[in-house]
Amino acid sequence: MSRKDSPEQAVQKQSAPAGVAALERGLSILRTLGQQEGLSLTEIAQRSDLNKATALRLLRTLEQQGFVWRDGRQLYYFGYALAVITRNLSMENWLASSMQPELDLMAKQTGETASFFNCSGEQRLCVAVAMGWRDVGHRLCAGDTLPMTGASGHVLAEFSDGRPKDYEFKVSQSLGERVAELAALAVPVFSGDGKLLGALGLSGTRTRFQEDDYRQELCAHLAASLERIHSAVP
Repeated sequence: MSRKDSPEQAVQKQSAPAGVAALERGLSILRTLGQQEGLSLTEIAQRSDLNKATALRLLRTLEQQGFVWRDGRQLYYFGYALAVITRNLSMENWLASSMQPELDLMAKQTGETASFFNCSGEQRLCVAVAMGWRDVGHRLCAGDTLPMTGASGHVLAEFSDGRPKDYEFKVSQSLGERVAELAALAVPVFSGDGKLLGALGLSGTRTRFQEDDYRQELCAHLAASLERIHSAVP
């Protein structure tokens, strides 16, 4: 029993469920990143008063759920899920400084809804979105969770293990798969070390997307945006 703990507090700690203890440790990691982002596993473990094995296990879970993300240098930052919850991350954050402007640009250029999805359990989470200017289109909000279907869902499922060694650029498409009147195109976004960060997509009406020339035009916009994003991703 710690000198700072009363007998009642000691009993509470001893009887606390394992899940509660894990939650407390996970929150301590988030508090540590709240004080400073871009920390290594060793630094996080030391500052959170955890051993490295425990810190690594918790970081993997937080990363899978989108609460932290790891760059090519193996440094950890706040993740996309917190961006959706707080809407108040630093403009230096990669999502705010690189992804959202690209979505805004694509929406302006094409008139279609531009979005970025990440995995959230067995569903996909809309991390960021920019609405197009067309009278009829796809209505989507940041924070929306959808089934792992459609173009973005296919991308997240196909590349969940990261970028294949023989990967070549391709655009996934869906026409009326989730909703009969909607269609979408999507491409994977990878980190510098090949980890899947999410799916970049354009969505709108099936009537427009099923026209070959128009669909190729949208694919060109996705390719250009993806190239700019990848040039900025560590």
